[in-house]
Parts: sequence; C-alpha cells; structure tokens
Amino acid sequence: MFDNGTKTSRAPLSVGYAVDVESRTATLVEQVTDPIAGGSGCCGSTRVLPRGHWVTGWGGNPWFTENRPDGQRVFRLHAIFVYRATPILFGRYSPSALRAGMDAQY
Repeated sequence: MFDNGTKTSRAPLSVGYAVDVESRTATLVEQVTDPIAGGSGCCGSTRVLPRGHWVTGWGGNPWFTENRPDGQRVFRLHAIFVYRATPILFGRYSPSALRAGMDAQY
C-alpha cells in the first residue's frame, strides 16, 4: 500500500505487510522509496507487478515511477499532478482499445 507520510512530515513510501488475521497483527515485510518524491501532499498509489517491480504514483507531485524491490528506479514519468498511477500489463488491451478509452473520457 502507499503511505504518503503527510501527517508525519516524512517522505512517502510504498509498503508491503504480512497480515495475520487470527492474531490481528501486520508485520512490515518490504518497502520501496525513491528520492524523486521528497513529499506527498495527498493521494498516491502503489501496485506490485508480477515480477516484483513496484509502480508508484507519488501523490500530489508530478512523478510516478517503476522501481525494483531494492528501490532502484527503472522508469519515471513526469506529469502535471499525479493522483494515482495504475499500470496496465502488456497485452491486456490493444492499442485501439486504449485509444478508444482515452478518447471516451473527453
């Protein structure tokens, strides 16, 4: 999940927890940060891809990135304002279906 750090005045991070429902505990098992995101005023999102890379929209700033589990950035995109980044896996949609979906928004 994405932790934007807003109320703690620290940089945002993407975190993964192991949840034990019976004991009602959650244990931090991994986290990914990126120096490109010094702060996050709101929102944000993170998703883990099938091979373990993390795609994160750093919330309230102009960046989303793809990072390896060790945090090394492999991709970044600069936008105006990132609310959420949702990756679309290769082969899931055709280029024409993607274009039609984007055109339908306006």
